[in-house]
Amino acid sequence: MSTHGMLEARMRITSTDAWSVLVSYGGSGYVSQSVTTAGTDVYLRDVLDLLETNLNISFGSGWTVSYDFGENGTGKVSISKTGTTWGIQWFSTTFRDVCGFTGNITGTAGQVQTATNIADTIWLPGTPKSAQYKDANPGHYVTDKRTTISPTGVVKTLYGNKYVEIPAVKWDTVAEARARGITVRGSWERLWYQSQLGEASYHDPGSTLRYYPDASAGTSYAVRIPDMPNSDLKPLVQNWSGRYTVEIPKMLVQP
Repeated sequence: MSTHGMLEARMRITSTDAWSVLVSYGGSGYVSQSVTTAGTDVYLRDVLDLLETNLNISFGSGWTVSYDFGENGTGKVSISKTGTTWGIQWFSTTFRDVCGFTGNITGTAGQVQTATNIADTIWLPGTPKSAQYKDANPGHYVTDKRTTISPTGVVKTLYGNKYVEIPAVKWDTVAEARARGITVRGSWERLWYQSQLGEASYHDPGSTLRYYPDASAGTSYAVRIPDMPNSDLKPLVQNWSGRYTVEIPKMLVQP
């Protein structure tokens, strides 16, 4: 059976403070913990992995920061700590909102706090895809190779550059909530609007994305989408808005 895959948009960090948290555990006062630094380009799952590492180094072991981004994942982030009470306050709403939380969080020992909303910067289609190639090798080479043939049949070839193109990937039965609405968290249209138009403060227009052919596997490709200036989506059945077809004409693998 075909896998679903997922997309994750790269973020540009312009403020270290905006991506920091205030941490308390065992009844102690809140202490600042930075997660990433200004001037870096990062992906959310890498930020969350680093947050878990920093929490365990600076505030005792037992912290877990997880994300349900697999094939049938919810797209939500969870945080917990064993052994003692704990709390996290967000230095700014930017990091909080991207993670899907709606306020500061506290927990008892071992209690898991899961975000209310689906995380931003990711898209989980929730339905199988169709693609030209297998997940293990999803693209082909495109080159500037040119060949001429003389009147006497002599062949001369020139070649200088190449890149890898992942041809059209299509999801035919995407639920409306995963397809439409720039204000609908977890929708394709929201990811496109924020990352490809640069409408979110942490995205440049045409942001690089990670394409995971299998959302539950670790293999990804850094890609850019050269087309898709519009967010037009076709309903699976005419005049019915329950499910849509999402098709990315092509993705170019970045060096």
